[in-house]
Amino acid sequence: RKDRAKHKRVEALLQGRAWVDERTTDNCMCCHRAFNVFNRKHHCRFCGAVVCAGCSKFRMDQMRTYADGAQRPKRVRACVKCFSRDGGSKSK
Repeated sequence: RKDRAKHKRVEALLQGRAWVDERTTDNCMCCHRAFNVFNRKHHCRFCGAVVCAGCSKFRMDQMRTYADGAQRPKRVRACVKCFSRDGGSKSK
């Protein structure tokens, strides 16, 4: 799990955005609901904000570079603010 989290932070930095450290926030950065066992933390893959599941139920295409060097879009988690600003399609 630590390696996966580290990989995500490195990927975010390489793409020019820094993720908010999830240890520094106790509330959703969109709706301000408190996080707990049932309301878990998620990162928006576009702005790096720490948000709840309700505020991150959207998916948008993000270009990714794969091991073979090809660039293809991948559907990734987006917060309600990025989704409403940039558009996309809601997950089902």
